[in-house]
Amino acid sequence: VSQQDSPAAPPPQQLRQQPPPQHEVRQPSVQQGDVKGAHDKATSYLDVHSLQTLLAGMLNKLLEVQPSEPISFMLEYLQANLVASSVFARAVGFKAGADEAELHGEASEEAMPAVVGESEADGHEVEGEEGEDDDEFGFPSDGSAPLPDLSEHHSHTAKVLCDDPDLYERLRHLRTPGGVPLAKCIKCGIDNEGHPMVATAGLMAGDADCFDLFQELFQPVLRLCCPGLAEDQAHPVDVDLSGLMDHNIDPEGIFIKKAVVVLSRNIEGFPFTNACHWEERRSVEQLLMRAFSSLQGEFHGEYLPMQGSVSVTTCAGGMSEEDEAALKCDNVLPEESDSDIFVAAGFANQWPDARGVFRCQAEGMVVWVNEFDHIKIMCSQKGTDVRAPFERALCLEHALAEAIGREGRSFARHERLGFLSPSLFSLGTALTAGAVLTLPRLTTRAALFQETIAKLCLKTSRHTSRGGNDNMMARRSTNTGSWEVTRAPSIGLSEVQFFNSLMEGLRSLIQLEDRLQRGEEIPDSSDSSAYAGVSTTTGGNDGVGDGAENCSARSSQSAGEGIAVAVVAAPTSDGVALGEAVCELKHAGVPGLGAEDVVGFPTEECPEALPDLSKHFSFLAALLKKEPDIYARLRSSRTPSGVALARCLKPGIDNRGHPMIKMVGAVAADADCYQVFGDLFEPLARSLHGEQAFDTESSSSITRPTAGLEEDCARLDAELAQPGLAEEGRVLSVIVRAQRNVLGFRFPSAISMEERRQLENLLTSTLNRLPAELAGEYHPLRDSPSVPSQPSGMAADEEAKLDQAGLLFTVPNAALVLASGAGRHWPDARGVFLGASGGFAAWINEEDHLRLISRQEGPDAAAALRRLARGDAALRAGLQEAGRDYACSSRLGYLTSDPSNLGSALRIELRCKLPLVSRQDGFKKLCSRLGIVTAGVDDEVQQEGLLDVWNVVRLGSSEVDQALVVVRGVAELVRCEQALERDEAVDLASICC
Repeated sequence: VSQQDSPAAPPPQQLRQQPPPQHEVRQPSVQQGDVKGAHDKATSYLDVHSLQTLLAGMLNKLLEVQPSEPISFMLEYLQANLVASSVFARAVGFKAGADEAELHGEASEEAMPAVVGESEADGHEVEGEEGEDDDEFGFPSDGSAPLPDLSEHHSHTAKVLCDDPDLYERLRHLRTPGGVPLAKCIKCGIDNEGHPMVATAGLMAGDADCFDLFQELFQPVLRLCCPGLAEDQAHPVDVDLSGLMDHNIDPEGIFIKKAVVVLSRNIEGFPFTNACHWEERRSVEQLLMRAFSSLQGEFHGEYLPMQGSVSVTTCAGGMSEEDEAALKCDNVLPEESDSDIFVAAGFANQWPDARGVFRCQAEGMVVWVNEFDHIKIMCSQKGTDVRAPFERALCLEHALAEAIGREGRSFARHERLGFLSPSLFSLGTALTAGAVLTLPRLTTRAALFQETIAKLCLKTSRHTSRGGNDNMMARRSTNTGSWEVTRAPSIGLSEVQFFNSLMEGLRSLIQLEDRLQRGEEIPDSSDSSAYAGVSTTTGGNDGVGDGAENCSARSSQSAGEGIAVAVVAAPTSDGVALGEAVCELKHAGVPGLGAEDVVGFPTEECPEALPDLSKHFSFLAALLKKEPDIYARLRSSRTPSGVALARCLKPGIDNRGHPMIKMVGAVAADADCYQVFGDLFEPLARSLHGEQAFDTESSSSITRPTAGLEEDCARLDAELAQPGLAEEGRVLSVIVRAQRNVLGFRFPSAISMEERRQLENLLTSTLNRLPAELAGEYHPLRDSPSVPSQPSGMAADEEAKLDQAGLLFTVPNAALVLASGAGRHWPDARGVFLGASGGFAAWINEEDHLRLISRQEGPDAAAALRRLARGDAALRAGLQEAGRDYACSSRLGYLTSDPSNLGSALRIELRCKLPLVSRQDGFKKLCSRLGIVTAGVDDEVQQEGLLDVWNVVRLGSSEVDQALVVVRGVAELVRCEQALERDEAVDLASICC
């Protein structure tokens, strides 16, 4: 929407719901004379029931995903979108108040379409109780229900309400001037029990008045969220930019790669986004559009409504696909939250209506509208200058404050709490700022790194690729030691104090890194106190108790990345006992990483009744909802190694998933699971891989004699000879990965520590006998005491080398992995084998027993596949000499923990540079037709259009055939890219595959 054409004031009718955009619909066959009448009748029917957008979206999604069961997919899509389409339903007269029964297809008289009358004032009048959302379920947000039992809830709000049981009743019937009741604020904490080790606030403010009206609850919760808060002092304000630290803390540009500032604001007089009625949200959008139109210079730009939003009449349907792709490529496109807490709070109501992005003329500056806050200003800048984006963010905020001030509005602010936000963690300056730092030495000294971060009041996360992974666990680092270091919003610090505190923290980290790179010895000050209790002979309980208390506090600050432990005790004959002690010390308080499983669904025996899966979204849940008898038939069965069905189901029952992102939901815990629990895994595999994969037995070329493989790879050589692929800088690299498990050992989700160590010893001894071209060295993960010759695991420089090469797998933090049991006893008996040439590697005891990796610079996928095949064949021969073999099936191929990897268990991935074609309309659909998947990549130099491309199919074809699909797909994309570079028109939809 051009800002020059933005209206001076919104006409009243623009605040009313407009019909959804029209889409072309194929008409039924009729006689020539009846065409017009049939067309009008069909159009009228679809318009009255607001079906055009919903059906078009469903068909587009169906063709994009191409599921094996299209009818089930469409039913689930319609069910999931009943909530999302509520804003359109109101436009044609659906009454508000649809209940949960409607979401499951049960008709309700109140939900039937009402007659739409024409209002004399402004067109369509919405019937029903306006202002209420018809997508609410769970705890009522209107205060009509008493407080439920919160004894099993884990949040600061639950604690306060349990300590004062009468508090809710005292505040229950109060409403702010904007109409927000207390129930709306606490709904997110009531609907979500939380986790005993991760205490959330459990509370979201609905508007600015909540902080005072409900202060009996908000104040004690705020004290728990922000310990040390001075309750009798006003929040300071200082935006005098002359007070900002201007010292260049990285003059040579070695450490700081990028700076980012995020500033959030909400507008006084409007409910926050989680409590907005759709008309109020549109009023906020219209107010901000007028403010944007007044901006000048580098702040001038254009407002782009989200795709699917019909709130801006001059841009019906929202931004173009090209604009959406550009924002997504820059990683600045808002996405509907799939967080249960945010959804329960109301942030997803009527998504994406009245949400959008204002894109400034200056590079790296955007403003989100009505995402979590009314506005979110984001400024980023490559290089070492942290001050510049901070100044620009404050200047843009000041310009917007002046613009809305001319209409009598201001940003919501509290004298004591600073700028207000729905989240209690975002009060005060409502600023988050930080930088991407490269700290290869410091970050390998995890104890020192995490302690320093905590003392400096900073937060960190590993800077990783956005590319997809073929496993649940590994996080691929694109560089060595690159971390995002941020300073979170803070009450009690002014804007200038906040910035200077951040700069001091960044400078301290850079100074530490510089000292380490110069070879200076810096002790880990916490190690001696935290682990002094570990016995040199038994790893006794007293030592575990003393160390766990200290480690727990520090592990909660590590955000799942783990803390390196310098184990001072020598290995003993009781190595397993020592390993368990180390794991408990290292990951005390992190469920799923110690000896015990995550609390939730049991692992040893299934309950008699199948848990309620009505709100679960996974292939497992869909199967068990359709055929609940499977659970009854199998729940008491066990494999010969003792694995129960419960162990396989636990990840999918503990985690509900998301309606539009279906996970598998089940893991195989040993090879026999595919036979003993065949009634479960067979239909799961068919849903995941498609019926066509089961037409013939899975063919695996990689296990054939070398001569046959060479012949197969010759076909790949011919494809790779195409000029476009060989062009320098077009295809940067190839990486081929294969997952394997060893027959006779339980898979990682169920394996014991002793078994895992036996397996590590078997695999490392076999790897050490590889031929010279593949020979290398095994590096146990840091702090794994399982290898006697390396009782503390790999050294820091070895870890840095693997991290730099993208070959280091890290401690899991995904809920699915932790629930599966694959993270137990971390990091014991896990490690990386690295070939001397760097082109061959193997991961041991990660998601599967073994992950083989072959890498090649440039486009030569045949060379990478040949290398992996030779290593795989040598390993298998070594295992067979020891009386072992891979777990495989003539019909299912290689047996893996994740059923989606069955078949070749192979991923062939090419990293390509395709900046033009990747931004074209229909790019994702073309990739789907080509049988490939793509994902953007974040890298150090931010190369535009950098993509990872890999195969979809794993079961039912050979490895070489799967590689051919990827190579041919990339070749087609390269041809399109070359045509666009010549300014030729390219219609991706017309390309036949």
